[in-house]
Parts: sequence; C-alpha cells; structure tokens
Amino acid sequence: MANIKITDLTAYTDAASTDVLPIVDVGADVTKKIAIGDIVKAVPQGTAALPGLAFDGDPNTGLFSAGADQVGLATNGTRRLFIDSAGRITAGTANSTHGSTLIQNYYSFPDIINVIGAQYSSAATAICYAVRPKSGSLGYESAAGNYSLPKGVIELDGNCAFKFASAATVPIGTTVSLTEVARVTTTGITFNGDTAAANALDDYEEGTFTPTIVGTTTTGTGTYTIQSALYTKVGNSVTIQGYVSWSAHTGTGNLALGNLPFTAKGTYYSHLLAFASNVALSANHYIVGFETSLGTTRAPLYQGPTGGGAVIDVPMDSVGTLYFGGTYFV
Repeated sequence: MANIKITDLTAYTDAASTDVLPIVDVGADVTKKIAIGDIVKAVPQGTAALPGLAFDGDPNTGLFSAGADQVGLATNGTRRLFIDSAGRITAGTANSTHGSTLIQNYYSFPDIINVIGAQYSSAATAICYAVRPKSGSLGYESAAGNYSLPKGVIELDGNCAFKFASAATVPIGTTVSLTEVARVTTTGITFNGDTAAANALDDYEEGTFTPTIVGTTTTGTGTYTIQSALYTKVGNSVTIQGYVSWSAHTGTGNLALGNLPFTAKGTYYSHLLAFASNVALSANHYIVGFETSLGTTRAPLYQGPTGGGAVIDVPMDSVGTLYFGGTYFV
C-alpha cells in the first residue's frame, strides 16, 4: 500500500454516505476519519457571489444559505431563487413577505415569454402581481432584440388592473405606453380607468327559474301545464324570458307573475312585455304588460283601454297562458 500512488488506486464510483475518508483536524493536529455523508453536511454557507456548494470551473453558480433555515440558488454570482425559513419562495433578488412567489428583475424563457419585474401590492386588502418589462409589460423577446407584443399585452399591476400596450413591437428597455381596460377590486370589475365602486360590475349569472301565477289578494295555488323560463343577470339588471300556462287556480284579487329569479329593486319600478292567451280582460281593453312590485319577486299584469286612458290591473283568472320577457332591476 505504501508504494502505490493515490492516482494508481482503483476508482471508487459508488461510494456510500457511510464510507470514510482520512482527514486532519487542524485544531488538534490529529488525523481522524469522516464519513462522506458528513462532508456534504459541512458545506459552508457561502453567498450568491460565491455559493457554498458550487460547480467545478463555475464557482459563482450553485447553492448558498443567507442564514439559518434558508437556502438560495445563484447563477453567475446573482441570486435567482430563494426559500426563506417560512417556506416562502422568491424568484429574483428581493424577498417575498406574502407567502407566495415574488418575481423580480428579468427572466428569459427563449422563444416563449419574458417576465420582467413583479411585485405585490402594498394594499392590505388585495395582493396582485405586477408583470412588466423594464418599463413595459408582458410578451416575448424576438430574434432582432425587440420586445414583441403581437396581440397587445396584459399588465396586472399593483392595483389589480389589466392594461394593454398599443404598440406591437418596441425595443427592450424602452417605455411601453399602457392603457387600462379593466380593474378587479373587492367591489367588482370596473372598466377604462373607472375606479368608482358604484360603477363596478359585481355579478354575472345565467340560469332558469320556474314562473308561477299568483293572486294579489290571496296567492292561491295553480295547476300548471307549462312553467318554463330563463334569466341572465348582469350586475343589477336581470333579463328574463319565458311562459307559463295554468288550467286551474285558487288565487284571488288581481293576476300577477310570481317567483321571479331575484327580488326587484325597492325604489324603482320595471316593466316587462307580456302576451296573453285565454286570459279574460275588461271590455275594450288590451294587455299593456307587467310592472314589478317594489321589493318583491312578483309583477302584476296590467291592461289599458283601446281608446287610451289609465291602465288597470287584470283580474285573477283561473285559466290562461302568459308569455313574458324583458329586463328589471334589483
């Protein structure tokens, strides 16, 4: 063994973590042994510029630790990815304080996309990404060195606003003019730079409902042959269309359409179109339409005189068919 050079020894390419190597304890001037697994545990913390665990011939690329329970990944001496002691992941050079990824600086995915700069909103009520180029937005880098925006670009900025760039192609690093087209807030969606909560679109819904006929004095119970209707709700407006047919009814008073999908607004009346079949009207009168009852889910049916004059309610009828459509407000 003493006459064999180390370089002449048989290569050992499948070492276990428990295999040992001789090592000199310089503090005690004593030769000791150390397991291969313990060598890896003893990697220095290093820095982004000189990671503690680097690659042969590339000392500024690898893993480092900025402190206890933290780990970072660096390339070319610059931090690229970081995980703090709370498990928050940061891509870039600045730490996240929100428990999710915070992207900073300039990251290029060739021929796909460039994400340049991102940050969280400082507002406590909303956390939003800002996706921008050096002074612009989101797109990809073309071979000519320009920042291509072939179909416009969306920026989700610190105010949760969606913005589009008017220019199709701009040089990287130049200012991109953005126009806000929509903004998402806790009160809904606003458009074209409008920030007023009262103007926010806060709901969209589509569905069906089961229309009924009710009496205005006694609601009563109907025997129905058809009950079919649909609705679309956009913000505070509800558009409905449908028809209902009944062969018997116990309601009294005047006739009204019931079970509207949403409660009508309590301060303004809305009017719906109506077409009636086999519904008894007063002499020389015709169907005018429905008018919503404030703060309810019903709309009484009205009739008007053929020669003009005041409209009146249509009396309850035990049989008939009504077709209806229109928009009311909630």
